[in-house]
Amino acid sequence: MAESATKDTVYKVVGVLAGVAIILGGRACFSRISPSPIRAEAPLTGLALIMDAAKNQKAGITVQHWGTVTKLVEDHADGSGEGVGDGSDGTLQKFVVTLENGHVLLMAHDTAIAPRIPLVVDDVVEFRGRYDWNALGGLVYFTHHDPEMVRDDGWIRYKGKVYR
Repeated sequence: MAESATKDTVYKVVGVLAGVAIILGGRACFSRISPSPIRAEAPLTGLALIMDAAKNQKAGITVQHWGTVTKLVEDHADGSGEGVGDGSDGTLQKFVVTLENGHVLLMAHDTAIAPRIPLVVDDVVEFRGRYDWNALGGLVYFTHHDPEMVRDDGWIRYKGKVYR
């Protein structure tokens, strides 16, 4: 019986040593493999996307973020059908939003398609819409649902209510 116990102990020790050797050998093997030179880049989101679009003067970029209303601008309601390219009658609620880094955006919310938002200066809004670069910081429009279902819907969230 003592001989059997000794064999079991030897088998256990050999098994443990073999396992350790495999693990260490595997690490040594993998440590010689150099990382791939190709790196997957994470997509830009939120503020990073807006700042990239501003820096590179991009247009037609869908953005989603939040900011503080810093100025209310007079509505544009001439009925000419020349809003911001969305085929509406041109009734736009305009306001300026300042992002957390100080960057400013002009928002153009089409009240012919979406409800008017009862904004005041210093309100915080979340938004999703189309960004176009301009020298003043950029314009965000299509902050409403798309009745023609051609593009993703935009929206503005204000005090828990979504305006689209």
